[in-house]
Amino acid sequence: MKFENNKIKIEYPDKWTEQEHTIKDCLLVLDHKDKRSRIMLMEYPNQAVNINHLKSAVELFPRDESLKVLESRINTINNMPIHELTAINPNCSPPLKTKSIGFIDNKDVYIFNYMTFGLNNHEDDEFNQILESVEFKS
Repeated sequence: MKFENNKIKIEYPDKWTEQEHTIKDCLLVLDHKDKRSRIMLMEYPNQAVNINHLKSAVELFPRDESLKVLESRINTINNMPIHELTAINPNCSPPLKTKSIGFIDNKDVYIFNYMTFGLNNHEDDEFNQILESVEFKS
């Protein structure tokens, strides 16, 4: 399956279904057929300075006290710098795991928010495949 607009293209497995939404700044919402995982792709035009600034902004973003940040780091996907933040809410059963993956294209910020119940699901690999499929059209 494919999502594409005039700036970005991604591919995703057919186990994921695009959902209707009215979320501000959200380009795409995907739910997994097993109903325990969701991906949201957010776009913030003209908001980027650099990847370190994005990392700082995401780290400072308010979050629920029960959400514990496990990792926040700069990484690369397809030779592009990204910011990756992983957090869990251990109070849920199974635990809620969230990942925020931020890309910068020109001055536009794109953030994939991945939420899943359970710490090691097969959806994790599918999410990584989706991230590796990202292509910017700039």
